[in-house]
Amino acid sequence: MDFINVLKKKHAAGTYKEMVLYIGACESGSVFEGVMPKYLNVYITTASNAQESSWGTYCPGMEPPPPPEYITCFGDLYSVAWMEDSETHNLKKDTVEQQYQSVKNRTSNFNNYNAGSHYKRSENGSEKKREIVKQITETMSHRAHLDGSMELIGAFLYGPQKGSSILNSVREPGMSLVDDWGCLKSTWRKLAWLLVMATTQANGIPSNRGYSA
Repeated sequence: MDFINVLKKKHAAGTYKEMVLYIGACESGSVFEGVMPKYLNVYITTASNAQESSWGTYCPGMEPPPPPEYITCFGDLYSVAWMEDSETHNLKKDTVEQQYQSVKNRTSNFNNYNAGSHYKRSENGSEKKREIVKQITETMSHRAHLDGSMELIGAFLYGPQKGSSILNSVREPGMSLVDDWGCLKSTWRKLAWLLVMATTQANGIPSNRGYSA
């Protein structure tokens, strides 16, 4: 909502006539859905809707692939498609809507692309691969524990029959991500402190020492 309020202030001050905004991220449609007024004269396009992930392109294993020394995807499919379309069309003649439809047609063929940001293959049977598999197994076990805890919370709040469906429900298209933006912002702030705690542990400070402080 803070960003929307900035746009409202700029529109009221007459600091722009028309504006085009693009956000390339997973679930990026949630930034605007249900909260963006139409009178602001802003054309918005996002790499995904409010519930789905965006897609990477020029990744290892794709055709064409990135140079062999790189193990990452070179870009977001939607933004790359938009830039490549801009290089092959006369933008003085094509409208933004025409360009959007052209890019949308290319990015809708998901079967040609893989989701994700990067990956690297290890040799079968290698010690490194066994260690990675162990870490993944531990991570998945921890996530399953957290998921189970949330399921119990949902059952306690809404009952065993409705708890899971309510916790995993998605809002109707056109509705904002949340109603209580203050609560959401406070949650983000707490997540930022989790990064601080992770950094202290990476610098050799035991987690129990940080918690006791």
